[in-house]
Amino acid sequence: MKPATLFAIAAALGATTVAGFAPIQAGIVPFFTFAGLLLLLRQASSPRIGALAGFGFGLGLFGVGVSWIFISLQRYSAMPDALSVAATVLFCAFFALYPALFGYFAARWRGSANTLLLFPCLWTATEMVRGAMLGGFSWLSLGYSQVPHSVLSGYAPLLGQYGV
Repeated sequence: MKPATLFAIAAALGATTVAGFAPIQAGIVPFFTFAGLLLLLRQASSPRIGALAGFGFGLGLFGVGVSWIFISLQRYSAMPDALSVAATVLFCAFFALYPALFGYFAARWRGSANTLLLFPCLWTATEMVRGAMLGGFSWLSLGYSQVPHSVLSGYAPLLGQYGV
């Protein structure tokens, strides 16, 4: 698969993942979109292509999921439109680096024996780092998509959103 196609499909999967969060709260959607990302990472010919797929997923996820940043900057901060768009794109691109990091390592370690355990732990680790670095931005962590209307929501009080 061509890298541009891989990137576009990953971005569409990331954008679709947002349906798992409020106001739609279709908690099953992130299961399918994340599985789609993992299938794309199996197609990645190198860790660099895996990082590209992860970056696409993150750009789609944050591009759709944090569109309110543009509104906040443009409407309430009176920032010019072009500057608001640029700031929002840079914001989304920065946070898409975390799924890119996941994609890199997932593509690199895809042949290991324990990928069923490794990939969720790796994803959770990148989300934990994203939630802690530079003041943290845990918005759109996949664990939040499972509360309150998922079969996994009962684990949230015990394990927290990263455990879910």
